[in-house]
Amino acid sequence: MAPMPSTKTESPAAPHLDAGQAVFDTTVWIRLPRPGSRCPVSGLSRSSLAELARPCERNGFKPQVEARVLKRRHAKRGVLLISKESLLGYLNELPAPTAAVLKADVAEFHSITDSCKA
Repeated sequence: MAPMPSTKTESPAAPHLDAGQAVFDTTVWIRLPRPGSRCPVSGLSRSSLAELARPCERNGFKPQVEARVLKRRHAKRGVLLISKESLLGYLNELPAPTAAVLKADVAEFHSITDSCKA
């Protein structure tokens, strides 16, 4: 049986090695991760990704990343697909944390861990 042709397009991402062969990440659309798990591309939760991709009150009803819903005819629900390029572009445009923010995060982390030890 002949192999199925690939429907993915090549991206300019750097390859990684799999069994000594160069493998390019050709993912264009990302499916939301299962509940309770994180996105393998961004590390964000399912709800955080959905909030970025769907119009809601928290984003001013203006999604920050491009998304599509893939659904069969007459189906009530579909699959939310998020553009990998759009998501990574949005994340890259976010400001880097400042030293003050990092100190506050460390202080908050220590206060949480100290309260858990008690």
